[in-house]
Amino acid sequence: MTILFISCFLLPLFTLAVAAGGWPFVTVWPLFSGNFSVTASDPAGRLLLIAWAVFAGIFFRFLIRRIIGQAASLLAAKRELVLTDCAVLLLCTAVLLPYCPQENYLSAALHVVFALCASVLYFLILLSLDLKLYFLSPARFAGPMAALFYSIFAAAALFILSDFLISTALEIFVVLFSDLLLLTLFKKVCADPSLS
Repeated sequence: MTILFISCFLLPLFTLAVAAGGWPFVTVWPLFSGNFSVTASDPAGRLLLIAWAVFAGIFFRFLIRRIIGQAASLLAAKRELVLTDCAVLLLCTAVLLPYCPQENYLSAALHVVFALCASVLYFLILLSLDLKLYFLSPARFAGPMAALFYSIFAAAALFILSDFLISTALEIFVVLFSDLLLLTLFKKVCADPSLS
């Protein structure tokens, strides 16, 4: 019940608060012209971004570890556990580095590189887990596999709509899609007695 509450309510609300630059939500969101780093350029927004990154990173790590723990004997997923820890570390490091390209170009560049690497690692972890689960039980995991495949096209469309920049819309989509995919995988793994 707690996982469902966090996944369906708390994390999306927290993500939208970061996208809006704080609470209460502003009326105009820079969906295609800004991103989380730009929105969090003021001190309050920066603190919110750091809190969100720690919260989202730990929650995703928790869900991934629970999925692997439930099906550990069949998944052989030690690599995914190490990559998950690396992704959380990269994400937290990225948000601790201020994104102020006019003042400190090196810090801004490292922020972007670490955030991108964390995102790529999370995607590779999701892909690896989804593929392993799909090959264990194709009928049960065909939906999540198809969703992950189609999410690539949705993310590419948002990237194009943003003039080939990482936008708030793309970041919201990636976070919420990853959240729902992990929740779906978790529920399916827990509901399948052959995977425990």
